[in-house]
Amino acid sequence: STGQFIHSNTNIIFQGFTGSGKTFLACAIGRQACKQQIRTRYIRLPDLLVEHDEATLIVKSNAKLLKKYSSYGVLIIDEWLFEDISEDEQHFLFELIERRHDCTSTIFCTQYRKEDWHSRLGGGVHADAIMDRIVHNAIWIEAGKVNMRETAPSTGCNYRWYPSADRGYQNREWVVRSEAPYWTHSCGIIKHRHTEHARLPLPAQE
Repeated sequence: STGQFIHSNTNIIFQGFTGSGKTFLACAIGRQACKQQIRTRYIRLPDLLVEHDEATLIVKSNAKLLKKYSSYGVLIIDEWLFEDISEDEQHFLFELIERRHDCTSTIFCTQYRKEDWHSRLGGGVHADAIMDRIVHNAIWIEAGKVNMRETAPSTGCNYRWYPSADRGYQNREWVVRSEAPYWTHSCGIIKHRHTEHARLPLPAQE
């Protein structure tokens, strides 16, 4: 990946069935962005909305949260529209997308086709505005219908690779966790809810 889409502030949307490799592809692009010293962040939409809910309890925290996620050159949002969103969450997503629009690149991983987005976003003018700022400047990629988890050999664990773009590309390691038996290459700072078993040094950079 040359990262040309980043320089043109273009979004990428990976759409496909569960297990079709959307996250793998998105994070592979994110990894290349990290190599180019572009601040990159991966997060699941449910986790982002949890952060938003927590921020609403503290004065000015929501504004800080928006500023934080607006600042990444590349933001990967996984499980986009996987769950129904509230009106307050809809407003939060609009503000985030508005701040990132035409300034940065956002990568979305979703199971839903474009025609389903409006209703999944809660409908109304805010849904219109969110879609308008995403879909008209986006590259759509169909990930297909094959579940890679069913066809991949079972390893018993998942290796996640995530160099911190904020602390430098040299800070890298493999993290072994108990979760689904497939490979995910992720970069940026990843929040997770899995059991960590070991941290292994990454092989020397090519």
